[in-house]
Amino acid sequence: MKKVKIIISLLLIILGLQLPSSAQLLRNGIPTIVHNPEGEIYRERIQRFLVKADNLFRQGNYLEALNQLDLAVEASPQNPEVYLHRATLRYRLGMETEAKQDILLVSRMNPVATDLFGINGPKAQLDLLAFYPEDWYVELDWTDRMSSYESILFDWEKAITAEEVTDDLPELEAAANHFASTLDAIVQKDWKTAQKELSLLSLIRANETTVYDLKGIVALGKEDINQAATYFRKAIQLDPNNALAWCNLSLTQRKNQLPEAALESINRAIRLSPTLSTAYFDRSLLHKEIGDLEAALADYSSVIMLEGIYHQPTLFNRAMTLKKMGKFTAAINDLDYLIQLEPDNALPYKVRGNIHLLSGFYNKAVSDFTKAIAKDSDLAEAYFNRGLAHLLNYNVLPACMDFEKSADKGYERGTDKQVYFCSN
Repeated sequence: MKKVKIIISLLLIILGLQLPSSAQLLRNGIPTIVHNPEGEIYRERIQRFLVKADNLFRQGNYLEALNQLDLAVEASPQNPEVYLHRATLRYRLGMETEAKQDILLVSRMNPVATDLFGINGPKAQLDLLAFYPEDWYVELDWTDRMSSYESILFDWEKAITAEEVTDDLPELEAAANHFASTLDAIVQKDWKTAQKELSLLSLIRANETTVYDLKGIVALGKEDINQAATYFRKAIQLDPNNALAWCNLSLTQRKNQLPEAALESINRAIRLSPTLSTAYFDRSLLHKEIGDLEAALADYSSVIMLEGIYHQPTLFNRAMTLKKMGKFTAAINDLDYLIQLEPDNALPYKVRGNIHLLSGFYNKAVSDFTKAIAKDSDLAEAYFNRGLAHLLNYNVLPACMDFEKSADKGYERGTDKQVYFCSN
């Protein structure tokens, strides 16, 4: 980030541009970021190009990334943000002359854009914020994950109640009881009890694929990812058609940053069990990670078809994906619904405030950040982001007060912005 700031500063020096600071212009009441009345449409024109360029750049495909930024410029030629993205990449590719041309264009469009858009690098406006929700997601909690095992437990219990009573009945009852106790312990994150119950279950069913699968989950809960992967592979060895084990193995591969292997495993799980909602949820996160946002949306739709519209982790993650694609209205619709379902959760308010801020609706952003703070007064980032909303709305005094509050709560960037924008 510092390197990018230095690059932009050097380019401005080379061009001989003597620009006033954004703090000075804000105090003088001169507008900063030009707001386009088309709102989300304005952002949607360029967002898909910026996202694709970022993914291509991380993969080392620099020329194709540059091509995406050229397309962004064509889509929104009056937006200074796209030129700053392209200038940064051009400079990295050794195209200094072309980079200088982009910087000069930006400075003519908006004299403070290089400061507000470029100060933290190519992610532009979002990097002004204390949180970058495009990278956020919600994992399934253990209650959701363990619900997939209820049908297995049901089958075990069904064998107990079968009409034909055999000598195996006490053993079956004990196994089912230990299985149920293990599931309860995992949901409660009581890994010690879960491990104890599994040890007892292993004495009864030593080579049961589900036992090894659950051992892997306990290891995963204890953050021993490699041990968890070993257990899941053993479960698959015992039963190659164990869809849950394939799904869980994929989770360990994703955590070990092996997206291709993870995708192969999760696809196997879905082929084996097309109604396994957990697998679609996990695959959506993989698709988002590798930049295939349309595929991620399709998987979220599959989860909602299987689990219903009330599935809150899916609603949140789908909102984040829609936001990353620049589809702000659809993202806000999901967040609105999520707020109805979880009125005391500060997170959807913070993210909705972020979207309003990006759309130029600063009063709505202030309102959402205020609601987030009301739900959780320790949210240093919400104070910081509300300060930015005030700042972009030319209300310097309340902005400085919020920066001070965020700094008091331990957020260092609050101090930085306080010094930059609020010093006399």
